[in-house]
Amino acid sequence: MRSAHPISENEVELTAIRAQGAGGQNVNKVSSAVHLRFDIPASSLPEHLQERLLKLGDQRISKSGVVIIKAQEYRSLEKNRAEALRRLQELIDSVSVVQKARRATKPTRGSVTRRLEGKARRSTIRPAGGVSNKSLSLIYGQAPGPEPGPIGDNHRLGFQSGAIPVLAPSGFTPELPIPRPPRAPRHVGHPDRRFSPSRPTGQEHHRAPKNPAGPGHRQRYRKRMKTPERLEPLVTDGLVDSVLRQLMSGKEATVYVVRCGDDIRCAKVYKEANKRGFHTAVDYTEGRKIKNSRQARAMAKRSRYGRQEQEAAWQSAEVDALRRLAAAGVRVPTPYNFHEGVLLMELVADEDGEPAPRLNDLSLSEEDALAYHAVLIRQVVRMLCAGIVHGDLSEYNVLVDAGGPVIIDLPQAVDAAANNNAKRMLGRDVDNLADYFGQFAPQLLATRYGDEIWELYESGALHPDSELSGHFEEAAGDVNLDEVMQVIEAADEEEEERLARQAAARAEGEWREGE
Repeated sequence: MRSAHPISENEVELTAIRAQGAGGQNVNKVSSAVHLRFDIPASSLPEHLQERLLKLGDQRISKSGVVIIKAQEYRSLEKNRAEALRRLQELIDSVSVVQKARRATKPTRGSVTRRLEGKARRSTIRPAGGVSNKSLSLIYGQAPGPEPGPIGDNHRLGFQSGAIPVLAPSGFTPELPIPRPPRAPRHVGHPDRRFSPSRPTGQEHHRAPKNPAGPGHRQRYRKRMKTPERLEPLVTDGLVDSVLRQLMSGKEATVYVVRCGDDIRCAKVYKEANKRGFHTAVDYTEGRKIKNSRQARAMAKRSRYGRQEQEAAWQSAEVDALRRLAAAGVRVPTPYNFHEGVLLMELVADEDGEPAPRLNDLSLSEEDALAYHAVLIRQVVRMLCAGIVHGDLSEYNVLVDAGGPVIIDLPQAVDAAANNNAKRMLGRDVDNLADYFGQFAPQLLATRYGDEIWELYESGALHPDSELSGHFEEAAGDVNLDEVMQVIEAADEEEEERLARQAAARAEGEWREGE
């Protein structure tokens, strides 16, 4: 179908960026996604269409009147480019159609008659949990015929032919069951209601004030859901009073809103290893220290006990990271307890006590995008100064409350000094932030904060207040082969020592089994 107001590609700014999502098939290595910008006030559209677009209230339209569309459904750059243009044209066509004016009408005589007849039929139907209207008329002495019979001392009621006579002695008041009112639909007032505009948006954690203001906050969480099996130990031990509702279900955990005394908190229930999205967890667990030597040997052998201990270490890693980052001044949720594989932590909320939205759910202006990007880059620096790299930082793992961005989801956090993948993961985290904020501030797409931060970290010059420019130049120079060979020889010696320790541990285990 041909559009009435086609848009020339000269009025559209198209930028190729890297697609987000799970890796594989070069999805994170090539620029296959398309970022489209269309300035409404500066376009050739008629003025009445420009006014309708600006009043539309679409989240893809910024405050300055710029349409921002990101297309990454396909792995082909050309298909994503066509998809972005199609969405823009569809948005313009939606305001081009003039809705037909509605006029008030009256119900017809036939519809009125059918409605009254239906009400008359329903009046004879037996209500749920009570007695029929016909039985009520018999007991109280009102015959179903046109003329009810007299009621007196031991008088027999007069009925039409075929009616069953009922005796009603004088002064006797029959005890009738009180009919129950019709049951309300399941979704009305239920905490699991699906289609309710007042239901908070989903995210992993949100921070709520200890004593929420206003009567509506307690009213929102008045009802509770059935306690999930994984949360029953916390309820039994008194850590949680009741489970209010499920907040969200992600690739690694399910989060529930719970009540602990007068506080509203969230409980993060980690999924089992075969149900998690981190199938390459070995890249994240490299370098994590295990103090118990027996547990370390069991993890290396991948025995049943070793797999259980490895799963427990994965779950408890987020608690340790949250405490370290909070001490370093990073804005993260505060952990309260970790019990039976469940992390009990505070909720992140906005000024009204509603769950704080994710960064991905916000439509930002260029100024806001630059400010949020600067804050998050500073948080990344503070995390690296504390020896931690997030490893999965993106707009989906950042909440925005009244105080600014809050970083969440840290079970995959890596040790910057002990993990060989730390540099690559830090660069990926910083690039994810640049790609997202680059939709609103394109100048961020050309920055190289990741390489600059890591160079300062390796040289020992990085501190929480280090000044960053976003520019980085590779150091050019001749390679010192002697130093390279020394590093290789040292690595070989370290590997031989590690193999010798493993052989000695196996021999000791076999000797003990032989005893």
